[in-house]
Amino acid sequence: MEHIKNILNITSDIFICIIVFSIILCLFYQHKLLKYLREKHYEKWKYLTTIRGMGPGWVNGFRGVPFLFNCEDLSDMRVIHLKQITRNFIILTITGAIAWLIIDILNNSIGK
Repeated sequence: MEHIKNILNITSDIFICIIVFSIILCLFYQHKLLKYLREKHYEKWKYLTTIRGMGPGWVNGFRGVPFLFNCEDLSDMRVIHLKQITRNFIILTITGAIAWLIIDILNNSIGK
């Protein structure tokens, strides 16, 4: 049993690294996408980053996340590419977090 617990501990550490790495890359590509939208599609950037009463330039997840997962591509291949990469890292983060949670539950149940 101790051998399995050690394997689960190592696997848990690996998943934590994957989660942190994917969060960093997700934020990096989200920044690249917003920067590109500001330069090439200002009105869309303004809409996505406006928070009521505060003006544009903020991170507005209520508008940003739906934009990432909808089919709106602004007829721009770069937008399509950046949205796809950002979506992939969001999905990787969520998947890694769920896997880490399952491993942690298994690890705790073996220890009892």
